[in-house]
Amino acid sequence: MDEREPPAAIELVKSALKEYPEVQGEEVQGTFSVTAGPGGFNVSIQESNGEQIVSAGFWHDHFDDAIAASDCFLWLLTPLTRVVEKRKRGRTVGARLERLENDEWVPMGSTSNLFQSPFAKAEDVVLQNRHIERDPPDQVRGPGQP
Repeated sequence: MDEREPPAAIELVKSALKEYPEVQGEEVQGTFSVTAGPGGFNVSIQESNGEQIVSAGFWHDHFDDAIAASDCFLWLLTPLTRVVEKRKRGRTVGARLERLENDEWVPMGSTSNLFQSPFAKAEDVVLQNRHIERDPPDQVRGPGQP
């Protein structure tokens, strides 16, 4: 029986990005990152102890499945996902990930800072990447898709 280890999420991302030579990423100490373009957000994937953490600006999520983590990373490079940051006094205090589905933005998850001023006025700032303008490869699932 073949007991090979499953491919690491970072290797899956780098392999998929070979189809998109215009997308430049950098790997440093177990983290692979793509820097934000105009109006976008940084995207990174980190692996540690069998867990992957995908970050999109202030938003992040934890994965125990390398394929799901790499799929999420790739979708974050497209205009089919966006991050809506909640800012108070110019400081990001939360973020919501959204996915375009049937011409509507559907919330996928959020991250927030528990220690924020309850009195400061909040403003939403929409950030969207356009590193990959065409759909990711067919085998790639969108965030929140089985």
